[in-house]
Amino acid sequence: MRLRICLSLMLLLVARHPFAQSPQQNLDSHIIWKQEIKGVTASVSDRATTDSSGDLWFISDPLFDADPRLLHVDASGRIVSVDKLPDAIHPHFPEVSSFALATSTQGNLGILANHSHAMGRAIYNDGADFVVLDRTKWGTPVKVAGSGPEYRALLALSDNHFLAMGDQDPMTLLRLDTAGTVEWRRRFPSKWDLDSGASLKYGAACVLSSGYGFPWMNLMELDDAGHVRSQIKFQGWNGVISADSSDSCVALYSTGSLKQKRVRFHLASFDSSLKQNWTTAMPVDSPWGGSFYLASLKDGWVVVTDSDAKSGTVLIAKYDLSGAVVWSLPDVAIPSPNLVVGAGDSFYLVYQETEDRHSSIVVRAR
Repeated sequence: MRLRICLSLMLLLVARHPFAQSPQQNLDSHIIWKQEIKGVTASVSDRATTDSSGDLWFISDPLFDADPRLLHVDASGRIVSVDKLPDAIHPHFPEVSSFALATSTQGNLGILANHSHAMGRAIYNDGADFVVLDRTKWGTPVKVAGSGPEYRALLALSDNHFLAMGDQDPMTLLRLDTAGTVEWRRRFPSKWDLDSGASLKYGAACVLSSGYGFPWMNLMELDDAGHVRSQIKFQGWNGVISADSSDSCVALYSTGSLKQKRVRFHLASFDSSLKQNWTTAMPVDSPWGGSFYLASLKDGWVVVTDSDAKSGTVLIAKYDLSGAVVWSLPDVAIPSPNLVVGAGDSFYLVYQETEDRHSSIVVRAR
């Protein structure tokens, strides 16, 4: 997933699993297949998802595509479909739309569309729509939010519901059923920013947010009724959250120094009471303002961050369920990724070639 990095302080955490360099490898040794999709650009503002078959779904970038399209790529790399989005969830200029995707436990694809417009240097969020795609049949779009927060993320919950996450003004969470009905709405401090969520058992979720302009992370567990079961605060700038089969919440977050203009990412696991199980630091720093992603796999996680090891490179590393490194590539020479998403024991990586900004490279690797 991408996120922006603000000011920071250095926080050093003692890792239970110190980094051990894996045998010399390159990304090619992990690639299952790789292909180029002409005329399609995936945006870092958008989210991708995978379904129970391991197929990839993502939406083309509205900034490059006047009529954004939903792409379905199967697990073998075959493009199954390229569908234009319904006009109802993609108003035309001067409004701009961004999208988030999630696949429900019953296999329906949920799409959250956030709408905004610019006036001078200010950007105003105009609301959000939600629609479900049942195989090849579009549902009826439903307006789920008016002006206020930017609804930038959608999470599929374990009880066939969805959690829409709004960023600031204030931070707002909406529980939706598959018809788009808002079952509950919870608001949190407006200084909480850049929220990320992960699904737990029985419709619960863990939600991670950063403090706007402050070096603090807020991590909480919500039950299916939206009640906060547990909550902690720890030092860090921003991050993303995932979960494992034991309902532990796993966070990737950054610490760093403003003067040095670089950060160091950490991967940490928290149990059901949000007590830390383990933590480990990435082997290399990342430049200030870089992108970062955490993809959940059946047997661990894949971390992708911009790398300070060499200019124009990214770190790609896999960690097992105990936080131990499986393999690590600190200087993979590809442009900053647009999308990284897990699919069983493999993951998809989508990025753009510098020569053709209107095409996307899709890689499936493990």
